[in-house]
Amino acid sequence: MQVWFRNFLFSFPERGVRSLTAIAGGLIRELGEISIPQTIRRSQLYRNLVEATLRFLIEQVGQVKDVYPGEKALSEDFLVRRAAGNGIELIGILAFRASPVWVLGCAGGCFRRRAISHRGNHSLPQRGGPA
Repeated sequence: MQVWFRNFLFSFPERGVRSLTAIAGGLIRELGEISIPQTIRRSQLYRNLVEATLRFLIEQVGQVKDVYPGEKALSEDFLVRRAAGNGIELIGILAFRASPVWVLGCAGGCFRRRAISHRGNHSLPQRGGPA
C-alpha cells in the first residue's frame, strides 16, 4: 500500500502538467474558433502551424481522446519533424537575417502580383526589331 501511495504522489507533477496543457490547448483552440475568421482557420498555413500544434498538445501531451474525431492521426514523429523545421528556420534567420519562409513568401507574393497584373494581357509583348 505504501508503494502505491508513493507512486501516486510522484505522478502528481506529471498529471498536473498534462492537465494544464490540455486545458490551455483546448482553451486556445476554442478562443480561436470564436475570434479568428473561418477563412483564416481553413487556410493551409493556419492548419499546419496552429491547428497541428494545438492538436499535438491536446491529444499527445494532454492525452485527451476524440477531440478531433474522424481526422487522420498525427504522425508518430511529429515532434521531431516540427523541431527540425524550427531548427532550419532558426539557422536561416541567424545566417541570412531573414527566415527562408519569409523570403519564399515574399517571392510568391511578388510572382502572384505580377501574374495578376498581366492576367488581362493575353498577347506576347512586341519586340522593337527583328527576332
